[in-house]
Amino acid sequence: MQKNNTLNNLLVLGVSLLCGWLLWRCHIILPWMFGPILGSLIVVKGLKREVQWPSWLSELGLIMLGVQIGSSFTRQVIADIQSHWLSIVIVNVLTLALALIVSYGFRKIAAVNEETAVLSVIPGALSQMLVMAEENKRADLLVVSLTQTSRIIFVVIKWTPCQGHLKKRPLTK
Repeated sequence: MQKNNTLNNLLVLGVSLLCGWLLWRCHIILPWMFGPILGSLIVVKGLKREVQWPSWLSELGLIMLGVQIGSSFTRQVIADIQSHWLSIVIVNVLTLALALIVSYGFRKIAAVNEETAVLSVIPGALSQMLVMAEENKRADLLVVSLTQTSRIIFVVIKWTPCQGHLKKRPLTK
């Protein structure tokens, strides 16, 4: 069983790297994020392989993500946060409230349980929602990952063309 699990993990790694590389060669947005998600989906659902990553690997990934996010906090960012703390708190509370309302509708439409619905609609924090879905045995990891990834793809695809229209154009003719 341990050998089979190792082979499945290596298969996921190989397919994920291949998918990331193919998306990169096709100039798809965020290829090294979407490639592994697509690769994992292919192995788990397409090839019907059971994959269990060691928990230390998941924790290592979260540590790396935390360091990457934490390194972006500069003195200027802290100063900006201090001057806007109330609006930041209000926006976060309203975002969570709206997510809970949307999760109720999503639960009815998608016929999923409450845990899956909440983890599927919380905006941002894709990796953290997937970790929470993996730890919560009642949440459907596939639904959470597909919903979170679909939202990111939609936002990126929708926002990229809008950026061209929002750029300032030169005043000279």
